[in-house]
Amino acid sequence: MAAVSHKCLLGLIILCSLLTGSLAQRVRVEPEVVSYPGQTVTLRCQFQDRGNTKLTQVAWIFEPTDGERTNIAVFHPQFGIQYPTKSPVAGRAGFVLKLPTLDNPSIQIKDLKMTDEGQYICEYATYPSGNVQGASSLIMLAKPRNMATTVTVTAGNTPVIVACCESSNGRPAATISWSTTLNGNATTPQTTNNPDNTVTIQSEYMLAPQSTDNGKDITCIVSHRTMPQPETFPMKLVVEREGPPPPECLNSTKIVQDLLGVDSSVLAGIPEGLESKAEPEEHHNTELSQQSQEKQFQHRKNASSTPNKAAAKKTQISSSAVTREEVLELQMEVLQLQKIKLQLEIEKLKKEKENQYLYHIILNNKLLPLQSEGKITSTSIDE
Repeated sequence: MAAVSHKCLLGLIILCSLLTGSLAQRVRVEPEVVSYPGQTVTLRCQFQDRGNTKLTQVAWIFEPTDGERTNIAVFHPQFGIQYPTKSPVAGRAGFVLKLPTLDNPSIQIKDLKMTDEGQYICEYATYPSGNVQGASSLIMLAKPRNMATTVTVTAGNTPVIVACCESSNGRPAATISWSTTLNGNATTPQTTNNPDNTVTIQSEYMLAPQSTDNGKDITCIVSHRTMPQPETFPMKLVVEREGPPPPECLNSTKIVQDLLGVDSSVLAGIPEGLESKAEPEEHHNTELSQQSQEKQFQHRKNASSTPNKAAAKKTQISSSAVTREEVLELQMEVLQLQKIKLQLEIEKLKKEKENQYLYHIILNNKLLPLQSEGKITSTSIDE
């Protein structure tokens, strides 16, 4: 007897479930509705195949993704329409028909917000079956703002961020991926839930940059439901040389050495630094050498003042605000100074050679008479 009662009870439960399921299927709604902020959405509801079921009232209930249920619209054939003032869509939600019916209680929500996303339940109060309902999911979409950029880094063995990619204020969250031949890794995307129910996704690419990586390609790819195809951001890495710039960038003496050779006799008399003043020339007995000396004095006067300017500019270049144009300008000035210096040294060597030649002529003029008189020999002259 107990076994029979148990079977009867199980049969009643199954029957009730079937009846409830069939009643739930009679409430026709759209399973999913997609919309954007600022637009108007229509949520449809209809009770099908009423038969002997008596409908007494219909209500719309809003259930946010992470919140409590709230009535947003109620219609009763006898008591009319009611819109609860505490509803999150108050003033924006209403029945489609000015005089709704229980057969067609569809509603509209205007000026949609991202926070309106969630479940909208159309619930009927019936007799004798009780409450039956159908639910529509409202999915809010927001097209994100996407951007990507590289980060200028210095070559080294420690992994650093070399590129960043961001998809901000989208709904749902975007997907970020990277395309490159570099031997690095993308970080785990960081998700930020914004107050307006949008989502911001950030992804970074890390690499131990080498000088050979400079200029290599890397692409950020952003995919989102609102975009017909992924948005791509092709970039090129910027990797600077490790350590300070090479000395020859600022060492003017090294530049001239590279041009003429380290062992050049002309460079032998040049001081180590451009800022040093040139040593005075020795006086020459000829009128030509005196004129040359005056020219040298004028050149040295100019040279002694100009290097001070170069030194000041050299100090400026050592600052972090230096530009490539200033470096090139300084190098041009340095080369001009070195050119003047070289001209002076070449002129000096020429005069020394000329004086030596004159000295031999004078010496020969004095010794030849003595040789003719037999006082000295040619061997003595050579000695």
